[in-house]
Amino acid sequence: MLERSALAQERSADIELLRPTSSPASALGVDTPWMEGGGVLRVGLSSAWSLAPLVLDSSGMDSSESGSAASDVVANRLGLHLGLSADLGEVVSARVVMPAAFQWGSDLPELSGDGLSQGDLRAGMRVIPLRGSKLRSGLRADLFLPTGAASAWMGEGQPRISAGLLNGLRLGRWQAALDLGIDARTTQDSGLDLVLSDELVAGLSVGWQLRPDRTLLHAALLSRTGLRAQAQGPGERPVEALVGMQTALGEALGLDLGLGRGLSSGYGTPELRVLMAATWTRRPPPQAPPPLVRVRELPGRPALADEPDPEPEEPVVQIDERPLAQVEQDRVTVRDPIQFARASNRILLESQPTLDALAALLARETGIVHLLIEGHASEEGSHSYNYELSLSRARAVWESLVGRGIAPERLSFRAMGEIRPLQGPAAEGAENRRVELKILIQQPAGTASAEQPPLLIPWTGEAPPLPEPLPGGQP
Repeated sequence: MLERSALAQERSADIELLRPTSSPASALGVDTPWMEGGGVLRVGLSSAWSLAPLVLDSSGMDSSESGSAASDVVANRLGLHLGLSADLGEVVSARVVMPAAFQWGSDLPELSGDGLSQGDLRAGMRVIPLRGSKLRSGLRADLFLPTGAASAWMGEGQPRISAGLLNGLRLGRWQAALDLGIDARTTQDSGLDLVLSDELVAGLSVGWQLRPDRTLLHAALLSRTGLRAQAQGPGERPVEALVGMQTALGEALGLDLGLGRGLSSGYGTPELRVLMAATWTRRPPPQAPPPLVRVRELPGRPALADEPDPEPEEPVVQIDERPLAQVEQDRVTVRDPIQFARASNRILLESQPTLDALAALLARETGIVHLLIEGHASEEGSHSYNYELSLSRARAVWESLVGRGIAPERLSFRAMGEIRPLQGPAAEGAENRRVELKILIQQPAGTASAEQPPLLIPWTGEAPPLPEPLPGGQP
């Protein structure tokens, strides 16, 4: 049997197989090529409890010295990862992740590193040059700095580099991601049929959107394999499977839950893993469109030597004086289209005045007995994806109007997907991603309507505020 000092040398290894990345849709440790755009900041805190992620198999030793055939070196680990990532543009994203862990219950306390320990700091970036509507590909690179504890199976004494290729595919509600790369590290031989060296790392995830842009169910497979000739034992080929759910709790907060289990006896694969993570996302406010400016040109004339230059004229700002919402025959039209976040049913702040005006109009025009909110999509995605997206956007407008005091029985919503595009040369792309408002039942002007019971919002049971006309007489 080897001396304990020889065993202790291996405690400087980082055994963690699951490494959160603070990238979108990557809670199960598989990095993805998805980005949201410049200025988006994400802060994530993940916690994972692992049962027996490192076991010493002493079946080949003298049983009188080893005791049992297997001993838990790390019996329980409660890992914490604090991550920060920022999209620097449409192509480049940067991140930093700091791990820590609390370990307890080892069968070999002198080797386990029980207690609270810090891991190696991870800093990296992603570059995604290929950004199609369905398929994306790019590169990732991470540098591990030796900031972790030297004897707790949390860090290593030398810097490490991890680089890989990222691929992502989205088809309707389905999405998949593949992270394939190499971890370059200093070779470490424990003498226990475990050699840590350069490794091939792979992660594959498959997900299905239970609620588009709100709830994602996904499964993942993580593995790594030593590349050197002496790294061929079962301990150098860990494999782990995970399943989980990712859901949005609001516009900025997301929650991830997951379960995992090792499929091999490799180092770092637990008998059971329970994962929970929370991510806060800060998105930049939408930029207001530039004002329309009309400059009056002065007729040219030769300047006199003793005549000062004429004062420049103030630019004339062209103001659109049309009402934000108005009734036109059997429709309600809005001056500014209702805007949503990309591939989402989140209504942007710049469209809130339009919704205020629409609620005020419906409160005033009691002759509009029933209004249909109709969602439309462009042709980029699949039919099922376009239908679900246009339906969720129409429902978002419905919820917004009910929340502003409009009775639900006066409103309904439906989705048309991409089957009814606008006509004309300019009716392409974003023009077809729209919400139309159609009056289905209308009474003559001045017709008195029956008194309605007090309105309560269906999903909260609370009374909404009554809509008020906008300042300056705007409906």
